[in-house]
Amino acid sequence: MKIDRMDGHDWIELNENQKKEMVQQIIFRWKKNDFKVKVGSDYFVEALNSFYGNDITNTEKLTQVIAMIVAAENLITN
Repeated sequence: MKIDRMDGHDWIELNENQKKEMVQQIIFRWKKNDFKVKVGSDYFVEALNSFYGNDITNTEKLTQVIAMIVAAENLITN
């Protein structure tokens, strides 16, 4: 499944290695576009695991949730 189509229902179906790989792909894209990422993939996996898990949050798209985490915590710079 494409990252931009994933939501919490998809996220919770992934195992920890798949989650980490998914986040590493996103971080790679940021770095490729000259952004500096202040945390590693484990940080995002933990945050996403905490966010998802109920009917309300599971409808949110993965990319939107990651953007909210980044913005709220100022985790990337260019």
